[in-house]
Amino acid sequence: MSIRINPELAERIAEEYVKIDCADKTVPLLSVGYAESYAKTLGHKLYSNILVKTAIAQKMAEIAEETNVTPEWIAAQLIENLSSAKKAHRYADVNKALELLGRYKAMFIDRHIVEPGAGRRPPDAAQAVERSRARIEAIIKDRPGPVKALGGAGGGDGGGGGE
Repeated sequence: MSIRINPELAERIAEEYVKIDCADKTVPLLSVGYAESYAKTLGHKLYSNILVKTAIAQKMAEIAEETNVTPEWIAAQLIENLSSAKKAHRYADVNKALELLGRYKAMFIDRHIVEPGAGRRPPDAAQAVERSRARIEAIIKDRPGPVKALGGAGGGDGGGGGE
């Protein structure tokens, strides 16, 4: 649940957010008068408030419009940079421009298939059984009182012999 705030405060938070332009989201909250402890512990709830989200989005759109920085403009600049880099034989720059243009056009979608146990090597069954047997033997050895030893392979009878 987000925190209720008035529209004027949401607007002030958004103004500070776009003005300061830093990764630490607590700074704009401190600028509008919130205590540091509050900004650090509950600031994320303020940013999840719909009024704050909307105000920030509007401010960002205004800045993009004022500076004329749009996705299309960035793509055009990348194409110019790509052309310049090709002429200068700077292939790392060419590849980076191509990569960014591909991302802009959503040509590359990262998909990760997560399977249970993926990346883990399945344990050898015989080794796993021997490790378990050794652990049980160690526990039995440390126990006071008479206890029979575990049987050998296939000796699940608990009779103690068979090896």
